[in-house]
Amino acid sequence: MSFEIVWSDRAIEQTRAFNKSIAKRIIKKIEGIKDQPEHFLETLENTKFFKLRVGKYRAIVDLKRKEEIIKIIYIEKRSKIYKRFRF
Repeated sequence: MSFEIVWSDRAIEQTRAFNKSIAKRIIKKIEGIKDQPEHFLETLENTKFFKLRVGKYRAIVDLKRKEEIIKIIYIEKRSKIYKRFRF
């Protein structure tokens, strides 16, 4: 069972803003969770979302199990993401 990955427009913009090596690392990690997303995702407290750790960066993810979709909502450095992302 492999999930489909869907990127929000905002997540695409954010990924393009990173330098190429960081963007590649983030994309590779996200692509790597398609087969077993529950193994890599952690619940984001007090929300329906999950977080994916990629070094100093975090991706906020909406996991839709029935539709088998992983939606990437927001990506930012760990030090900034929880202040900037509005739940």
